[in-house]
Amino acid sequence: MDNLNQWVEWSIKFKISTTDGYVKLFRNGVQLAELDGNVAFGNSVYFKVGIYTQCEVRKYTEMYLKNLTLVSL
Repeated sequence: MDNLNQWVEWSIKFKISTTDGYVKLFRNGVQLAELDGNVAFGNSVYFKVGIYTQCEVRKYTEMYLKNLTLVSL
């Protein structure tokens, strides 16, 4: 739980494809995970984001999105 009470910058980069797609997850500029290949599951694709926690739930939880842009290439 290194990031409690700290600002954490999360970044997700992805390309939806059944053959050459990818999903890359970054925390504070450091890549944590990568999936390559088929990242399109079926004919429909959606993007979902939210807060999930395994620690004590606080009365107020905030999530800020800055410069969120979804585009179709």
